[in-house]
Amino acid sequence: MSILKFELPENMLPTIEELPGDLSGVAAVIEKLAPGQGVDITLALVKHYRGTYIYCHNVDAIERAARNRWIKQLRDADMTVPEIARRVGLGERQVWNITGEADVESNGQLKLF
Repeated sequence: MSILKFELPENMLPTIEELPGDLSGVAAVIEKLAPGQGVDITLALVKHYRGTYIYCHNVDAIERAARNRWIKQLRDADMTVPEIARRVGLGERQVWNITGEADVESNGQLKLF
């Protein structure tokens, strides 16, 4: 299904490489997630946002919040802090901070300074 102003046969749509500017990069990313739909979805975005500058926000905070929820779920499932730290690529101290628990290796006492 073409989103152009007129119906083009599927074999007449541009290829990813024929898309101008950054659109080829957008189509390539979409193509990885939805094979065979990269160009169509990119052209739909172009039609919707035609003439608009698009800024892609940083999603680090969203990823960090999701990671922290996952860490808490792993801890609730009785996974040890060293296992969690290795699995998510953080230090044990950071995992303890995220879970909000006292480090049992320090006999449950928190540092004053």
